Amino acid sequence: MATEVYSAAVTLGQAGFNAQQISDTMKSVSMLAAASGTDLGKSVDVLTSVPSIYNLTASESTTVANQLTQAMNSSKLDIEKLALGFQYAGNTAAQSGVRFTELTAALAALSNSGIKSGSTIGTGFRQLLTDIEQPTDKFKEVLKRLGLTISDVDVKAKGIYTVLETLKSAGFTASDALASFEVRAASAYSALANNMDVFSQTEEALNGTTAATKANEIQMDSLSAQTTRLQSNLGVLASQAFQPVLLMLRDMAKLTADLVQGLTRFSGP
Repeated sequence: MATEVYSAAVTLGQAGFNAQQISDTMKSVSMLAAASGTDLGKSVDVLTSVPSIYNLTASESTTVANQLTQAMNSSKLDIEKLALGFQYAGNTAAQSGVRFTELTAALAALSNSGIKSGSTIGTGFRQLLTDIEQPTDKFKEVLKRLGLTISDVDVKAKGIYTVLETLKSAGFTASDALASFEVRAASAYSALANNMDVFSQTEEALNGTTAATKANEIQMDSLSAQTTRLQSNLGVLASQAFQPVLLMLRDMAKLTADLVQGLTRFSGP
């Protein structure tokens, strides 16, 4: 454990964190690791990549840890999928104006669609953003047929959820996606279009969540209870182990009392 903590602190230092920032972030790293059931190394990788992508401060790491934990609790996401999703799609998403909570919710929706690989989730979402922002002539034709304009699918202005909902509501199908987008982008669109409820519900659940904090408190309470039970069990074992000695001491005390009483009677007037 000490080695893990040292390695995590070194990674934070290599990411440009100063001593105070390392101290502030390590608590969040341990909370996320405990809540996700993973090691400190994977947690620190995520909690160093997200701030660098979204220009967050070390003081916001607890909020990030809580939101990531909530996303994992609400979907099929795990820490590895999150790490790869941010690695492959994070920078493009941030540059496209996709908020951190939007990206996290999108990764959750893609994961719930059955995509098991974090790299596939990340590259698919990245390509979808690219294809929407750099529309082909075919995409423009489909939009015109559906009564939409390029401004209707402006991710920076509308947000990725609104753009996807607009396309879906207008009748933009999986076939249209295949005709308009690169294959990975078309697959990502279809997966998201079929899981828009997961997208919206997950993002909503991220606001104000304390999932990692609560998970950590529950684990600490459980540890405290386990310690109490252990102490109680040790007490029982100790009592059982020393019971013969206690019985012997009781008998010796009784014998001593009887002897004293006998001697008192013998020496009496």
